[in-house]
Amino acid sequence: MSEGHVGFVQALGLFFRQGFDFHGRSSRSAYWWVQLWGVLLGGVVGVLEVTHVLDASRMGIGFLPAILIGMVPVILFDLVAIILLVPETALMVRRSRDAGFGSVWAYILGIMELIQIFMPNGQFDGTPAIKYTFQGVMLVLSLFLLYVTLRPSKATN
Repeated sequence: MSEGHVGFVQALGLFFRQGFDFHGRSSRSAYWWVQLWGVLLGGVVGVLEVTHVLDASRMGIGFLPAILIGMVPVILFDLVAIILLVPETALMVRRSRDAGFGSVWAYILGIMELIQIFMPNGQFDGTPAIKYTFQGVMLVLSLFLLYVTLRPSKATN
């Protein structure tokens, strides 16, 4: 279903209601409002991480334990990222279809994001060629999908 123009709160509701719908269409506004929600959530996690580290270091428990305490929001953010991977991929598939592009690239990006969650860049250190190839493919694919998401909706036949 193509929902047309939606607002900030409505987009979040649609995101969760259509989280496993890989067949419909999603408007540009529905996609970008969800992205704004993600940026806001990331900002909150960043603030929580910094304040946890600062609070822990002020308590005199040492820098390393403070860093470990600061990792709690990061771990929670990664768990949320894993949980939201399917709805995010579904949204990208619907948005790609709405813009008149094939959805295969959205699936590939979803798989690559899953790999990135479970295999952070530090684990590629032994094989720089794989690391840089993976990062290059992610960059090109992300830029292409950025272009796709910025495109207006195509009329349906």
